[in-house]
Amino acid sequence: MGKKMCKRLALALLTVVCVGLAVLLVRDTYSYLTSKNAAANDFIIAQDTITIEEEFTPPPDIKAGDVITKKPSIKNTGNIPLFVRMRAEFSLSDIAKLCEPLTISESWYYSEADSFYYYKHVLYPGEITEPLFTQVVIKDTAPAEKLTPFDIIVYGESKDLGGYSGNETSDTGFVEKWDEE
Repeated sequence: MGKKMCKRLALALLTVVCVGLAVLLVRDTYSYLTSKNAAANDFIIAQDTITIEEEFTPPPDIKAGDVITKKPSIKNTGNIPLFVRMRAEFSLSDIAKLCEPLTISESWYYSEADSFYYYKHVLYPGEITEPLFTQVVIKDTAPAEKLTPFDIIVYGESKDLGGYSGNETSDTGFVEKWDEE
Protein backbone atom coordinates (compact mmCIF):
# COMPACT_ATOMS: atom_id res chain seq x y z
CA MET A 1 0.00 0.00 0.00
CA GLY A 2 1.18 3.32 -0.92
CA LYS A 3 1.35 6.50 1.00
CA LYS A 4 -1.59 7.85 -0.88
CA MET A 5 -3.71 4.88 0.01
CA CYS A 6 -2.75 5.11 3.70
CA LYS A 7 -3.70 8.79 3.71
CA ARG A 8 -7.08 7.99 2.14
CA LEU A 9 -7.70 5.20 4.61
CA ALA A 10 -6.67 7.41 7.53
CA LEU A 11 -8.85 10.23 6.17
CA ALA A 12 -11.80 7.86 5.74
CA LEU A 13 -11.30 6.49 9.25
CA LEU A 14 -11.04 10.02 10.65
CA THR A 15 -14.20 11.01 8.78
CA VAL A 16 -16.10 8.00 10.17
CA VAL A 17 -14.90 8.79 13.72
CA CYS A 18 -15.83 12.50 13.32
CA VAL A 19 -19.26 11.69 11.90
CA GLY A 20 -19.83 9.15 14.70
CA LEU A 21 -18.84 11.71 17.34
CA ALA A 22 -21.01 14.36 15.69
CA VAL A 23 -24.02 11.99 15.70
CA LEU A 24 -23.49 11.17 19.38
CA LEU A 25 -23.06 14.84 20.32
CA VAL A 26 -26.12 15.95 18.33
CA ARG A 27 -28.21 13.13 19.82
CA ASP A 28 -27.16 13.90 23.41
CA THR A 29 -27.56 17.66 22.92
CA TYR A 30 -30.97 17.22 21.31
CA SER A 31 -32.18 14.92 24.09
CA TYR A 32 -30.86 17.35 26.73
CA LEU A 33 -32.58 20.33 25.11
CA THR A 34 -35.85 18.56 24.47
CA SER A 35 -36.24 16.52 27.63
CA LYS A 36 -39.36 17.25 29.67
CA ASN A 37 -40.26 16.61 33.25
CA ALA A 38 -43.77 17.05 34.54
CA ALA A 39 -44.87 17.44 38.10
CA ALA A 40 -48.54 17.61 38.99
CA ASN A 41 -49.19 19.97 41.87
CA ASP A 42 -52.86 19.87 42.73
CA PHE A 43 -54.03 22.74 44.90
CA ILE A 44 -57.36 22.84 46.66
CA ILE A 45 -58.69 26.35 46.95
CA ALA A 46 -60.28 27.08 50.29
CA GLN A 47 -63.96 27.85 49.88
CA ASP A 48 -65.53 29.87 52.67
CA THR A 49 -69.18 29.60 51.61
CA ILE A 50 -72.43 29.30 53.53
CA THR A 51 -76.15 29.20 52.85
CA ILE A 52 -78.99 30.10 55.16
CA GLU A 53 -81.32 27.14 55.56
CA GLU A 54 -84.75 27.64 57.00
CA GLU A 55 -87.79 25.65 57.96
CA PHE A 56 -90.74 28.04 57.72
CA THR A 57 -94.47 27.47 57.86
CA PRO A 58 -96.28 30.69 56.87
CA PRO A 59 -99.71 31.12 58.45
CA PRO A 60 -102.70 31.69 56.13
CA ASP A 61 -103.43 34.92 58.03
CA ILE A 62 -101.81 36.41 61.11
CA LYS A 63 -103.80 36.67 64.33
CA ALA A 64 -103.14 37.20 68.02
CA GLY A 65 -101.68 34.16 69.78
CA ASP A 66 -100.31 32.56 66.60
CA VAL A 67 -97.18 30.44 66.92
CA ILE A 68 -95.34 30.53 63.58
CA THR A 69 -92.66 27.90 62.91
CA LYS A 70 -89.44 29.50 61.67
CA LYS A 71 -86.07 27.78 62.13
CA PRO A 72 -83.19 29.66 60.49
CA SER A 73 -79.74 28.04 60.50
CA ILE A 74 -76.49 28.20 58.53
CA LYS A 75 -75.01 25.40 56.42
CA ASN A 76 -71.29 25.30 55.64
CA THR A 77 -71.27 24.58 51.89
CA GLY A 78 -67.53 25.22 51.57
CA ASN A 79 -64.61 22.90 52.14
CA ILE A 80 -63.03 24.40 55.28
CA PRO A 81 -64.15 24.77 58.91
CA LEU A 82 -65.70 28.14 59.76
CA PHE A 83 -66.82 30.51 62.48
CA VAL A 84 -70.36 31.77 61.74
CA ARG A 85 -72.68 34.46 63.01
CA MET A 86 -76.26 35.60 62.28
CA ARG A 87 -78.48 38.59 62.69
CA ALA A 88 -82.31 38.49 62.74
CA GLU A 89 -84.47 41.59 62.39
CA PHE A 90 -88.16 42.25 61.90
CA SER A 91 -88.94 44.05 58.65
CA LEU A 92 -91.39 46.32 60.52
CA SER A 93 -90.43 47.60 63.97
CA ASP A 94 -94.12 48.00 64.94
CA ILE A 95 -94.67 44.27 64.36
CA ALA A 96 -91.69 43.39 66.57
CA LYS A 97 -93.54 45.06 69.47
CA LEU A 98 -96.55 42.80 68.81
CA CYS A 99 -94.45 39.62 69.08
CA GLU A 100 -92.93 37.87 72.07
CA PRO A 101 -89.13 38.17 72.19
CA LEU A 102 -87.47 35.48 70.09
CA THR A 103 -86.20 32.54 72.13
CA ILE A 104 -82.61 32.08 70.99
CA SER A 105 -81.00 28.64 71.10
CA GLU A 106 -78.30 28.11 73.72
CA SER A 107 -75.87 27.28 70.89
CA TRP A 108 -75.72 30.98 70.03
CA TYR A 109 -74.15 33.90 71.90
CA TYR A 110 -75.52 37.44 71.49
CA SER A 111 -73.07 40.34 71.27
CA GLU A 112 -74.60 43.69 72.15
CA ALA A 113 -71.58 45.42 70.60
CA ASP A 114 -72.57 44.51 67.03
CA SER A 115 -76.05 42.90 67.36
CA PHE A 116 -74.87 39.55 65.97
CA TYR A 117 -75.52 36.08 67.33
CA TYR A 118 -72.30 34.01 67.28
CA TYR A 119 -72.43 30.26 66.91
CA LYS A 120 -70.59 28.64 69.82
CA HIS A 121 -69.11 25.78 67.76
CA VAL A 122 -66.71 25.48 64.84
CA LEU A 123 -68.84 24.63 61.79
CA TYR A 124 -67.27 21.95 59.61
CA PRO A 125 -67.95 21.42 55.88
CA GLY A 126 -71.43 20.00 55.30
CA GLU A 127 -72.61 20.72 58.84
CA ILE A 128 -75.64 22.83 59.74
CA THR A 129 -75.91 24.98 62.86
CA GLU A 130 -78.65 24.56 65.38
CA PRO A 131 -81.51 26.93 64.47
CA LEU A 132 -81.06 30.44 65.84
CA PHE A 133 -84.69 30.24 67.04
CA THR A 134 -87.57 27.89 66.29
CA GLN A 135 -90.72 30.00 66.37
CA VAL A 136 -92.23 33.46 66.28
CA VAL A 137 -95.06 34.03 68.74
CA ILE A 138 -97.63 36.77 68.21
CA LYS A 139 -98.73 38.25 71.55
CA ASP A 140 -102.24 37.35 72.70
CA THR A 141 -102.89 41.07 73.20
CA ALA A 142 -101.92 42.11 69.65
CA PRO A 143 -104.74 44.15 68.04
CA ALA A 144 -105.95 42.52 64.81
CA GLU A 145 -105.91 45.83 62.89
CA LYS A 146 -102.16 46.24 63.53
CA LEU A 147 -101.21 42.73 62.41
CA THR A 148 -99.95 43.01 58.85
CA PRO A 149 -97.75 40.62 56.84
CA PHE A 150 -94.10 40.95 57.85
CA ASP A 151 -90.73 39.32 57.36
CA ILE A 152 -87.96 38.40 59.72
CA ILE A 153 -84.80 39.13 57.81
CA VAL A 154 -82.04 36.66 58.64
CA TYR A 155 -78.49 37.51 57.64
CA GLY A 156 -75.44 35.27 58.05
CA GLU A 157 -71.67 35.66 57.80
CA SER A 158 -68.75 33.27 57.99
CA LYS A 159 -65.04 33.50 58.61
CA ASP A 160 -62.33 30.89 58.11
CA LEU A 161 -60.46 29.72 61.17
CA GLY A 162 -57.26 31.46 60.04
CA GLY A 163 -54.91 28.99 61.71
CA TYR A 164 -57.02 28.70 64.86
CA SER A 165 -56.36 25.39 66.59
CA GLY A 166 -57.99 25.85 69.98
CA ASN A 167 -61.22 24.47 71.42
CA GLU A 168 -64.03 23.62 69.04
CA THR A 169 -66.55 25.40 71.26
CA SER A 170 -66.63 28.81 72.92
CA ASP A 171 -69.13 30.28 75.36
CA THR A 172 -68.75 33.62 73.59
CA GLY A 173 -69.09 32.22 70.09
CA PHE A 174 -65.54 33.15 69.06
CA VAL A 175 -66.45 36.87 69.01
CA GLU A 176 -62.80 37.85 69.44
CA LYS A 177 -61.84 36.00 66.22
CA TRP A 178 -63.95 38.29 64.05
CA ASP A 179 -61.67 41.27 64.70
CA GLU A 180 -58.52 39.37 63.68
CA GLU A 181 -57.25 39.58 60.13
